[in-house]
Amino acid sequence: EGTTARDMLKTQKRLPAEECYTIIRQISEALAYASKNGLVHRDVKPENIMVTPQGVAKLCDLGLAKQESNEDASLTQSGQAVGTPHYISPEQARGEKDVDIRSDIYALGASLYHLLTGQTAFEGSTAAFIMARHLTDEAKGVCELNPEAPEVWGAIVSKMMAKDPADRYQTPEVLIVDLDAAHNDQPVAALAFRGKTSCMLPRRGAKSSVAAPTSPISRQSLSPPSNASPA
Repeated sequence: EGTTARDMLKTQKRLPAEECYTIIRQISEALAYASKNGLVHRDVKPENIMVTPQGVAKLCDLGLAKQESNEDASLTQSGQAVGTPHYISPEQARGEKDVDIRSDIYALGASLYHLLTGQTAFEGSTAAFIMARHLTDEAKGVCELNPEAPEVWGAIVSKMMAKDPADRYQTPEVLIVDLDAAHNDQPVAALAFRGKTSCMLPRRGAKSSVAAPTSPISRQSLSPPSNASPA
């Protein structure tokens, strides 16, 4: 019982950062669990994120999921793209068969972009054109589309949606550290990433890592950082 994150966008222009945190943090935990079991979802998107009336977010629809160690001859042949164009990772768009959890992190980043801004990162007249834009284009900055979004969230989205998997968060657990840090107004590792979809963040040095906060998930007010620039 509940609704999808996509349906939530139909009733709201976009979701506040606090609500995005609550949803994306829980889906990151789902990806962490999937990764521990060698599973890649390959179709993370707002339509596949269900939220119960109690605020519990669940990752649904494993129709395209695969075990990292197993090849599905019907879906993972080299050169065949698998996923949803608006949220597909560059490596999935290229039809690479050996995608890993970092591809799901990209798709989750594209979903977070949509939730924060009310727009998908890339638009186009055909699915092929949209997928091509994931390969070559940079999305508009989160804060350019939503001036109310805390700048640190633009940095997190930018790192999640890096074109090169090596530049993204390498595991959901590392992503969770930054999500919690942003929620608790603590230093965020993503500030050191020089992606172009950040909220026009100054390109200066920043701490490369932060300690995991001990406070649990909550729906308490999420205030924008008092100083968004890295120290």
